[in-house]
Order: sequence, then C-alpha cells, then structure tokens
Amino acid sequence: MVDPEAFSCAGTHGMGGGGPKATSMAGLSKKALIELACISLGSVFRHRRGTIAQLIESIHVHDWASDPSSFGAYSYECIGGAQARKDLARPVEKTLFFAGEATDTGGQASTVAGAIASGQRAANEVLDSLRRE
Repeated sequence: MVDPEAFSCAGTHGMGGGGPKATSMAGLSKKALIELACISLGSVFRHRRGTIAQLIESIHVHDWASDPSSFGAYSYECIGGAQARKDLARPVEKTLFFAGEATDTGGQASTVAGAIASGQRAANEVLDSLRRE
C-alpha cells in the first residue's frame, strides 16, 4: 500500500486561477506574480502584503498556460460523463495502468490532489497485479 502521508504537505497552499483575470496576468514576471499573490493573501487574511511576504518560507511559480506540455489544459466532466473518469482509470490487460487528475474518482479531479490520489491508486493497482503473478 502506498503511504498517503508521504505526499502530505502541511502548511502548503496553492493558488490558481482562470478566465480574464488569469489571462491578464499571463506573461508577468515571477516577482510580479509573487507580489500579486501576497496582496491577495493579505486581503484574505487581513494582513499587510509585507507581513504575508515575511511569512512565506518558499514559493514556486509555474505558468501553466505557457507550459508546452499542457498549454493550460485540465480535465472537466461534461453532462452525462459521470463514468468517463472510471473508464480512463481502468487498467488495460493488467499491464498498463493510468494515473492523472483526469482519472481521479474520489472527488478531487482536475486538481493536484486528484493527480496525487490517482497516482497512489495506480501504484496500488500495479502492486496488486504483481502480487497475483
């Protein structure tokens, strides 16, 4: 069994966005994006931007929309598509296993948490298949 605690990140927070607001931020420097994040967090937690900035231990910025591997894509469920995620997650001939946020059936699809959960599920499926041999 894969240990879910191995993927736990206490105190880690992610921020993301979409739509016109995110489009307006496309191409901004890492420094500018961090500044906007601190302003946003300051508003949420009712602290000054500088106070928020001092509390941050580390930060990673990734421009998902410009990522050549994803071009900002993520999965979403269409009307009538309730079975699609289960179908995507189904192993092929017990030799090919699938993971990724689009295959999560635990309610976290379209998120990093869903990707991690599906990876744990797929890893356990692989281990189970090896035990049966």
